Amino acid sequence: MCFTFGVYIKLAIFRQRKVYNLPLSGNPRPDRSAAAESFGAPMIEIAHNPFYKFYVDVDRNRIFLKIKGCWNSPEEVPFYLIHLKEALGLVKPGFSILTDLRYLEEYSPSIRQMHIEAQKLTIEAGICQLAEVHDLKTSINQLAMAMAEESGIPLNIFDSMQDAEAWLSELQKK
Repeated sequence: MCFTFGVYIKLAIFRQRKVYNLPLSGNPRPDRSAAAESFGAPMIEIAHNPFYKFYVDVDRNRIFLKIKGCWNSPEEVPFYLIHLKEALGLVKPGFSILTDLRYLEEYSPSIRQMHIEAQKLTIEAGICQLAEVHDLKTSINQLAMAMAEESGIPLNIFDSMQDAEAWLSELQKK
């Protein structure tokens, strides 16, 4: 059980994953994940490790991903694509992804290829939109745009989680 996100455990198991009932209001703590900053729907935790966190909101048909730190090689994140595939198995075509990259330091060219492969998997699964939140002062922006161009994923970059979430929610209404 992980209480570092300021969430409350709902006593339910879905595909042997934790289901979190995230509060609708309250003062957000700075260490909250993208999922915990989201707005109140139950989320299924797919993975939580020092490099990334995966959550799925089945009701919204959305995957939440927080990537952080310095990724040097695929060996450091051996289950990343497995966790992505598990998350993709919980959403339907037309899903969206909200990714928080504000705490990503950098990654190597071999990791870049793994991310392109991950983006291609999401395209095959039927992604509608990808919203990424970046620290706009870093070079990750250019790298993200280059990878999106290579994979063909529909990328939209934001500088706040709230703006990205609002944009995805507005698209979902249409």
